[in-house]
Amino acid sequence: MSNLLQMQNAHKSFSLKTIFNDETFAINRGEHIGVIGPNGAGKTTLFKTIIGNMSLDSGKIIKSSQLRMGYLPQHDLWGETETVEDFLSNRGSLPKWELRKLAKGLGFLETDFARPIMSFSGGYRMRVKLLAMLATEPNLMLLDEPTNYLDLETLMVLEVFLKNYKGAILLISHDRDFLKKTVNGILEVEQGEINKFMGSLDDYFEYKSQKQILLEKKAEQIKSERKEIIDFANKFGAKATKAKQVQSRLKKLEKLKEIVLRGANAEAKISIPSPIHTGKTILTLNGVGFGYDNVAVIDDINLQIQRGDHIGVVGVNGAGKTTLLRGFSKGLSPLSGELTWGYNVDIGYYAQHVIEDLNLNQNVREAIEEVAHVDTTTQEVKSLAGAFLFSGEDIEKPLSILSGGELARVALAKILMKRAPCLVLDEPTNHLDFETIEALIKALRTYKGTVIIVSHNRSFIRKASKKVIEVRSGKVSFYQGTYDEYLWSLENGSLKAYIEELSPEVGPSKGSEKKPEILNQKNYKVQKDIRKKIRALSREVTTFESKIERLQDEIKTYTQRMEGAEPSELKEVSIKMSTLHKELEQLEQGWELKSQKIEELEKQL
Repeated sequence: MSNLLQMQNAHKSFSLKTIFNDETFAINRGEHIGVIGPNGAGKTTLFKTIIGNMSLDSGKIIKSSQLRMGYLPQHDLWGETETVEDFLSNRGSLPKWELRKLAKGLGFLETDFARPIMSFSGGYRMRVKLLAMLATEPNLMLLDEPTNYLDLETLMVLEVFLKNYKGAILLISHDRDFLKKTVNGILEVEQGEINKFMGSLDDYFEYKSQKQILLEKKAEQIKSERKEIIDFANKFGAKATKAKQVQSRLKKLEKLKEIVLRGANAEAKISIPSPIHTGKTILTLNGVGFGYDNVAVIDDINLQIQRGDHIGVVGVNGAGKTTLLRGFSKGLSPLSGELTWGYNVDIGYYAQHVIEDLNLNQNVREAIEEVAHVDTTTQEVKSLAGAFLFSGEDIEKPLSILSGGELARVALAKILMKRAPCLVLDEPTNHLDFETIEALIKALRTYKGTVIIVSHNRSFIRKASKKVIEVRSGKVSFYQGTYDEYLWSLENGSLKAYIEELSPEVGPSKGSEKKPEILNQKNYKVQKDIRKKIRALSREVTTFESKIERLQDEIKTYTQRMEGAEPSELKEVSIKMSTLHKELEQLEQGWELKSQKIEELEKQL
């Protein structure tokens, strides 16, 4: 499998923070790699160094002569009135007819090419950027959070597209379901390290967990050995009869390098402040319509939302979900019907682009305090900031230096600090890492207030909501079923024929280069066999450790007997001690041999 790109001995730091510390990895033809890691770990920095927008402090990036790289950025690249046709013209070498064929596969109509890009939803704007990138016929696509702001329909279309893509992909995402369906390998950026693993996301987390357990055992074993040697040297170092044994042990001590275990990443532990008191009913809508310029997007809404309801809002692209949430947030007045708010109801509204509204001249503390409820104490502000991983001096960090994920955490903390009894959240997981998403789910599940959510993250909405409101064909109603049942109906109903029309041959031009070498079943089996061997060796290592531990306890017992032994039994005890030490040495050699084999196998993954 030939390389498209290699990063060798890469080092990058900002001020006192190390982003990459002498890291090396390669990306091969046909690999679909998910790039994961905590917010601020350096994922976007990695992409910027690869595309050349940022330089490394040391090390190098080696690119194949056949590499054609395409980059899908998070931010928009067009003007206010620029049309799809204008934006795509003169971009890349792909003929216009082929580009239009791809556009059709992504759901565009012929008439859409004349429309201003700003008139499309966020999902279709992402498709425009994807088309522009495909026009360059890349054999390596770099996608930075492509699922942000997508509707469920577009997300499913993108999944099929990427799964069928024949070139290589580097994909930054925090959406577990999306990664499971689109990648065959993982690249984790964490605490200055970059680790590559070929296999599924679940396999990677299992491998990482097992590796950490093994490393902790190895560190404890070495620590125990070092202590035993030092204790032995301290007790018998002055005795001439023990001098040879002491020197032998001390030489061994020099070879026993202590393992420094990397500290675990700080985890968000979100506790949402208790909401202010309200009546039982939060909101009642009778024949309500919402829209713009006196034109209804959705109408004749008849709903009643109760205190404590946790509702997921679903619907295909353009159905009116964001319009409905704007109405729920009090940001859009009804065009018709009667809307009645319950007693003392205030709204905490997290809009899709709320990050863009943050004042970058503020620091974290100032931003959160700005919207805090009048009864909120300084300690409560600090506690919530800490829950979102801004503790100690970090609370004084200016927003201007924060990553996209860190800014998302600040924006979310601001919404929760209001203590509003009704939270309206439009794509709250955008930019958040796995750990923060899971922490937010746990907080929302125990929250006593009302929650209304729109999210493309299926796992998030499945866990955080108990009821489902569907927006369909301009109408709004409670869906009579679970969220999973809604997904099933979508995948096997309105979207089925549409998705089946997507071309399975999307990728670099057939004549432009040698056929990409895709990670096939044979490659996967090799990786699987290696992991099986590692697990078997790990069990052997555990057995060695148990035997070593028992032998060390026995040696300690005989050492104590030797110190108080009578001359008549001293010889017998000494012989037994010598035998035990030889057995210990053999066990340690066996343990070291198995551990080295594990390390060699891990390098092959």
